[in-house]
Amino acid sequence: GELSDTLARYDALAFEHARSVADDPRGGEDPWRLLGQALFRFAAYADHEGEEVVSLTDGTCLQLICRDAAFLLEERMVACAAVIGVSATLHPTWFWRERVGVPADRFAELAVTTDLPARNRLVLVARAVSTAWKDRERERPRLLDLIERCVEAVPGNVALFFGSFDQMQDLMARLDLPGRERVIQRPGMSAAARAEAAAAMAEPNRVLAAVLGGVFGESVDLPPGALAAALIIGPSFPPPGLETQLITAWNERRWDDGFGLSSIQPGM
Repeated sequence: GELSDTLARYDALAFEHARSVADDPRGGEDPWRLLGQALFRFAAYADHEGEEVVSLTDGTCLQLICRDAAFLLEERMVACAAVIGVSATLHPTWFWRERVGVPADRFAELAVTTDLPARNRLVLVARAVSTAWKDRERERPRLLDLIERCVEAVPGNVALFFGSFDQMQDLMARLDLPGRERVIQRPGMSAAARAEAAAAMAEPNRVLAAVLGGVFGESVDLPPGALAAALIIGPSFPPPGLETQLITAWNERRWDDGFGLSSIQPGM
């Protein structure tokens, strides 16, 4: 009853969501059908409110924070004859096995080594400069100089990945990158705009500016030979806030490593 009353208060919000989906529907799907699916999922998750799912509201918006989806995923995993998961970032493996609800007695792990040549896997760490928010003003000149010198030293295209849009806008407005055309990620880019930006990287002398964890930071296919180097400008730790605190508290109680599993692992 309470859930029905709550959902009834969000007709206007639902309409705005449907309209936004209509602007960029997934594969031409009916936006109202997508909205209906989203509402049913919301109701199903709300029924599990408790330890794993926490509800937050400020009086005008209702949000569900899922701290651990294993209780939902395990039902689907057990129903499958087999599940094959492939990823380069499933570490630590035991943590993700439990997070996706795979029973320990049905789990087998296969680690495959990369066949990329060593020269393609050069990793350099600049330890003498800080990217912490508290050091932003003091470190900005040295950070700008470092980025400019790195871009200049790379003959091909370069991607710059920042921890946030604020950091990206702050530094990109000050960077001097002569002879380089900029391809910049914008918040809320449509699928067409993302495809256009990715295609632009096929041209030489380009610098892609994007945020870590965003649409260009993971699972994106760039044209062959589009990228010669990537600069990761600081780890992308989840921003401090109530949601992060709730997830940290859960991981601390469940696995005795709240900060490591909630911030360090996803950030790195």
